[in-house]
Amino acid sequence: MKTKMLRLAVLSMVTTLGLGSYSAVSQNNTAYEQALRELDIMSNIFEAASDQRRNNRDENREDSRYDFDEALYLADQGMLFTFRMRSGPGFFPGMNFSFGGMPIEAIVEISRDINEEFGDLQREMFFIGDRNFAGFSEEQLEEMEIMSEEMEERQDNIRDLQRDLRDMQRDLRDMQREARNNDDNEQLEAEIAALEAQLDAEREQLETQSDQYRLFMDEFRQARQEELTARNQVAVNEIMNTLCDYGATLRSLDDDEHVTIILENFNDNLDQLYVFDFADVAACSSGENLLQSALSYQL
Repeated sequence: MKTKMLRLAVLSMVTTLGLGSYSAVSQNNTAYEQALRELDIMSNIFEAASDQRRNNRDENREDSRYDFDEALYLADQGMLFTFRMRSGPGFFPGMNFSFGGMPIEAIVEISRDINEEFGDLQREMFFIGDRNFAGFSEEQLEEMEIMSEEMEERQDNIRDLQRDLRDMQRDLRDMQREARNNDDNEQLEAEIAALEAQLDAEREQLETQSDQYRLFMDEFRQARQEELTARNQVAVNEIMNTLCDYGATLRSLDDDEHVTIILENFNDNLDQLYVFDFADVAACSSGENLLQSALSYQL
């Protein structure tokens, strides 16, 4: 291939010693060369289909966001074709955020990181002219950003109140130990009580905000996953249709050998694999039927 890596992995090669050994090696070499030519042709077909999809991106808002990456021939095993999935605007690779049972302070801390991600998302949405993502408008994302900033500000305020409260409680203990004027003690006690009430109110409001933030993020995560699943299904359908249309050209494979499709980073950093008997590929009538014949798993 010209633009993609093409590798030959010889898993088993048995040659007969003695008479006819040269002929056996020659036949094996010819078979491998034919397999590599077919692998090269099929790889170019997958790459051309991927390029065409990218060129039609403006016309197809259901952009499936994948690239053909690599082809591999395994002697006496079959052929592997690897595609690299791309998360696309607004997806946060590896960010499987979950706030269930998490302390409020930790939620505020994580919200800062997510807030930065949303800032990048808003800039990218503006660049591509898309004001909606995963069912959430730019205004909703801005609302979440404001919510995160308010939580951070309120937590800072709570820290200040806690520091003031500790100082006042220390002063009260010093006054009691030194048996100072009771009126001063009573005044300080009243100030401490007022500060404690203010602190409780701030904590309650922060807890309410964190609950709202948690709910928003749960909804966003669900919408994100639904959109990612839909985009991945578009990719799978396109690849299966291409394999069904052109897979019969891999004539060097025996019926019991396999064609394997690998989709890297398919879901939560897992790779999706589809393994087909070549006989099913050669007899394919539709990409949908072909997909149903696959051994499918993730790793």
